[in-house]
Amino acid sequence: MLQRTGYTYHGMMHGVDILPTLVSVAGGTEDPGLDGKNMWQSISTGADSPRTEFVYAIDSEADSYAIRVGDYKLITGLRARKGDWYAPAEMQQMGILTETVDETGPFLFNIREDPLEKSNLYGMAEYASIQRAMRHRLNELKPFEVPFPADLADDPAADPSNYGNVWMPGWC
Repeated sequence: MLQRTGYTYHGMMHGVDILPTLVSVAGGTEDPGLDGKNMWQSISTGADSPRTEFVYAIDSEADSYAIRVGDYKLITGLRARKGDWYAPAEMQQMGILTETVDETGPFLFNIREDPLEKSNLYGMAEYASIQRAMRHRLNELKPFEVPFPADLADDPAADPSNYGNVWMPGWC
């Protein structure tokens, strides 16, 4: 089944890719209406990912946008605060992701070289063409924003007590 074993796959993959990948592995028919991509060929052989980009956030109400294209991640507006995320104990012991960082943007990170997003490349002359291209792509994607339903907080089905007292943001 796996043509390549004993390695870590470093290709771009998003959580929405899990379903189409598992459907493919199980011999099912892919649903072209899904956002996800079948990653099985890439994972099993080490081939390049069919995914070249994905959206983290398009939220005009909060004026917060984030996309990844290739190795780069662009964040405009407010950056998600690391204080809202709890690092696993091992990471806390190593001091990873526990420091306070500047929360004002915009930000540009090379995710492959800087997975902890510590070095903001935004505004550096050598990345100007990448910034322009990513802002252009973000502007192309903005019309496809799906507004967050304002009344969701009042929906009894969204109550965390229905899910073992766990709240999920809905995007991951």
